[in-house]
Amino acid sequence: MSNKLEGTKFENEFCDFLAEAGFFVIHYEGALYSGAQPADIMVIKNNYATLLDCKVLKSKTGRFPISRIEANQILAYRRYRKCQNDFFLLAVLWNNDVYLIDLRKIKFKEKSFKVNIDQPIVKDWKNWYEKYEENKKNANKGK
Repeated sequence: MSNKLEGTKFENEFCDFLAEAGFFVIHYEGALYSGAQPADIMVIKNNYATLLDCKVLKSKTGRFPISRIEANQILAYRRYRKCQNDFFLLAVLWNNDVYLIDLRKIKFKEKSFKVNIDQPIVKDWKNWYEKYEENKKNANKGK
């Protein structure tokens, strides 16, 4: 599977996960937004909005290259902060776990940063998603 397809699959699955967790989810996808959107997903809960950009990391070391954060995303992040907003996160899928990295903690002048392997938001992502899909199918059988 290509990186783009794998990333899109992760975005879709993560949107489902967030919706199941009670967030209002807006997924910026498709040709209309291709290459131009500042983030992949916006979630809202309890009147707080958060922007998320999804990335799949295949590095064995857990180092995420800053170059994978596009210039328009960095500009959008800076504007977002200037407008008194706090939460703009990277959702990084690495070794079947999902990590949320707050962009405020990234030093953009560095070449890379280490994913904090002690704090995944969702451990063993693939098993979680398989269970979620199974529950969804079982719920649809009863309709």
